[in-house]
Amino acid sequence: MGPENVTEALALLAPLLPAVDVDPPLRDRTDVPVVAGALAGRAEAIVTGEAGFVADASPRGWLRARGVEVMTPPELLDRLPSG
Repeated sequence: MGPENVTEALALLAPLLPAVDVDPPLRDRTDVPVVAGALAGRAEAIVTGEAGFVADASPRGWLRARGVEVMTPPELLDRLPSG
């Protein structure tokens, strides 16, 4: 599936997806769709290696209050059951 097909599929699905209007305390406003998607999808966590996002306590607390934890890939791996 090429990028044009993905765009078409998302355009068709968009009206069916829940809208989440959020204004999280983020330095990088390009992260807002990620946060909105996590909240709309009832994610338990956002896993990212982006140092600015991970280190900033303000969005971490804001997300934690809404049931979403922010963690790095190594933190996620540490929590997964070995086996």
